[in-house]
Amino acid sequence: MKIPKIIHQIWLDKPSMTQFFIKLTDTWKTKNPEYKHILWDKDNAQSFLEENFSNWLPFYEQLTYNVQRFDLLRYLILIKYGGIYVDADYECLHKIDSILENQEIAFGLEPEKYAKFHQSSYFLGNCFMASIPEHPFLIEFTELIKVNIPLIDIDKDDKYRYVMSTTGPIALNQFYHEYQNKNSISLIESEIVCPLDSKEAKDYYLGGSNVIYSEKLKNAKAIHLFAGTWL
Repeated sequence: MKIPKIIHQIWLDKPSMTQFFIKLTDTWKTKNPEYKHILWDKDNAQSFLEENFSNWLPFYEQLTYNVQRFDLLRYLILIKYGGIYVDADYECLHKIDSILENQEIAFGLEPEKYAKFHQSSYFLGNCFMASIPEHPFLIEFTELIKVNIPLIDIDKDDKYRYVMSTTGPIALNQFYHEYQNKNSISLIESEIVCPLDSKEAKDYYLGGSNVIYSEKLKNAKAIHLFAGTWL
């Protein structure tokens, strides 16, 4: 496997991670015991940036929202170390090796309803990503973020649109559509890594019908539970 066997997750906020998120992050350890698991907190993230991306620190610290820092940090971590980045509100159901075999970079697709909302036939998320170190797509994308943020004509108070369009999935998808070497990028079907939308995920977690969700989850390796803590 080309992608390093490292699972990265981020929890920079205070207070400490709740049992809900601890339980979810533990699923990645138990289902993938041969992977190194790194939980990035405020301290080790700061040290990582100082040691590896000190030139990015002024930009990083001047970002308007913490979630923008979380976005940028995940890209820089994958550039440096490679591996898999997955949000803390993700449950791992099965070992993930098979979906990343022989890949150099991969993004999980969001459910179809979100693609339609964004007027596209598919929509890349940044909540499940995997890459070799120093993949040019991520290097070029992060450089573009730095260039584009001062030019974005969206009210910063419109947090959802501003974040999505500066460091989040809207920015990611715009760059992907313009990227020339798409053949090097693997897109993982939503039924494998994001089979439920936010409403379904909440119902599933609260004990919704096994009959309904057993069909939706039959091919799933993981479930995004859409906790939405950043909003």
